[in-house]
Order: sequence, then structure tokens, then C-alpha cells
Amino acid sequence: MVFTLQEQKYCQSVSDRVALSSPNCAYTLCFAIKEAVSKALGIGFVGIGWNEIEVDITQDRPVVCLHGRAKIQAQKLGIQQWFVDWWKWQDCLVVNVLALS
Repeated sequence: MVFTLQEQKYCQSVSDRVALSSPNCAYTLCFAIKEAVSKALGIGFVGIGWNEIEVDITQDRPVVCLHGRAKIQAQKLGIQQWFVDWWKWQDCLVVNVLALS
């Protein structure tokens, strides 16, 4: 499974949020953030599962929470904080993720 139950709950509830406009857009945002975080960890999804990177999109800025091997890899790299920003323009969604130590 790509999305945690909590992420599914967030994504299904966004219909009233203008910026995301639909659950499909919310799922796309979560997916893109997960992918960007996995790349920032330097290993992609080799050795970690999709559910080990959890995204909370209910805040003003998305919040990343790591579990299991993803959390261990972040600790090895000295990553203490994630900065996530995103933009939606027409049918495009752009995600920027910075890992801060």
C-alpha cells in the first residue's frame, strides 16, 4: 500500500480546500512528497517502504514523519527537519523538499 490510512483520510477530506481542489490532487501531492523525501534520503525506495514516509497535508505546510528504516536512514544522514513546499499551476504540481540537519 502506498498511502497510510491517515494519509487516505487527509486526501479524501480535501474537497473543500481550494488549493488542492480534489482528492486526486491531494493523493498526487502526497505521492510526490514521498518520492522527493526518498530521494533526499539518498536511497529512493530501495530498502524502505512507502508507508515509512508519512505526509500530513492538513497543516499550512506539509509535515513529513518518518518511520522504520526511513527514520534510521535520516538519522544516519543527520537529518533533523524537513522543509516542504509545493505549487499547483493548471494541471501541474511541483514539490520541493529540503532535508535540514
